[in-house]
Amino acid sequence: MPTEKDVAEYYDQIYAKKGVNAMRPFDYYRQVFACLGAESGKKLLDVGTGTGHLLKAAKGSGLDVYGTDISPEAVKVAQQNVPDAHLVVAAGENLPFQDSSFDYVVCFGSLEHFLDMDQGLREMIRVARPEARFMIVVPNKNYFLWKVRGEYGTKQKDLKETLMDYGGWKGFFEKHKLKIL
Repeated sequence: MPTEKDVAEYYDQIYAKKGVNAMRPFDYYRQVFACLGAESGKKLLDVGTGTGHLLKAAKGSGLDVYGTDISPEAVKVAQQNVPDAHLVVAAGENLPFQDSSFDYVVCFGSLEHFLDMDQGLREMIRVARPEARFMIVVPNKNYFLWKVRGEYGTKQKDLKETLMDYGGWKGFFEKHKLKIL
């Protein structure tokens, strides 16, 4: 089992090499962010912010944006991409924010790599206001293209990756009292 240090170093290499192009393009985050229905003036936390593209889209919609990443290099890239974002190096399992701080909590393609997914989700719920909306993107182990290509999982699977089908993820989120929309 990898340690938190192993995970940080793994992602530091990716972000040091690829910078703002390390993950999905900005347009992806802008389009997906629109589905959140966020209201201007509210607070959003992006757990596993990576390049900060989602924060940039949220900032463009008038939100007060916060982000965390386990990788210091990712936080450096995100800070360059969104200079006025509130960013901190932190594992998702130990978020450095007070209870009930955020109106929106998002986590794109990161939860499945957490060393302790249950603790990570508990932390996201803890820092969210009671009426908060969540947008958490996780991989479906039955993803069609993986089957066609004979693959199983993302490029990060060698480090740590939990894959489930829709029912497995639904059960995981419902166990934590989150309603799937």
